[in-house]
Amino acid sequence: MAAAYHEIQELLRTRADLQTRLRLLPYDGTPEIKKQGSGTYLYVRKRTAGKLTSIYVGTYTEELYNLLLRNASRQFYAQSEFVPAYLVYRR
Repeated sequence: MAAAYHEIQELLRTRADLQTRLRLLPYDGTPEIKKQGSGTYLYVRKRTAGKLTSIYVGTYTEELYNLLLRNASRQFYAQSEFVPAYLVYRR
């Protein structure tokens, strides 16, 4: 029981850390995975002053990558006039 309690606490701390890191990131780009040497790293790729740039986010984890993807898709829909077909009202 105590081991499960400590595991839950650690998971909650990790979740809070990831959410805090995401709030501090610029989200006006798309997630990008780069493999360098033996490591895999996450970057946010965006266009700045006509040039493509990559901003380092951190070491690759599935959770962080999925959060970046979700945020990138939200930004896409918020900044464009594109409306997904499933949101269009049909009579």
